[in-house]
Amino acid sequence: MNRRTLAAVLGVAVLGSQAGHVLAYWLRFGDAAHAVQSSGVHTYFPALAKTALGAAAMVLIAALFVIGLARVVAGRRIDREAAPSFIRLLAALYTVQLAFFAGQETAEA
Repeated sequence: MNRRTLAAVLGVAVLGSQAGHVLAYWLRFGDAAHAVQSSGVHTYFPALAKTALGAAAMVLIAALFVIGLARVVAGRRIDREAAPSFIRLLAALYTVQLAFFAGQETAEA
């Protein structure tokens, strides 16, 4: 994995860990998850999660649009050997997301 791919995996994993945090609380507490996350050590979390995920979504959509437009204008195609395998990316994302989630929960305890 090169530096650019590693940086992308880390960025997506950190944001994904926050989405996983929201999902884990929703699965555990149901509709009361927002109230639980808005109290105690989780007071900061709902606003931070909404802002971070919204900003990340906007950046991702803009980046994909710019990259796609640049490829269309240049007439370039993606080489099959240039991209890492899907399974390796999935394993890396899962591992980093789990580590960030566990670290965050440990820090909040």
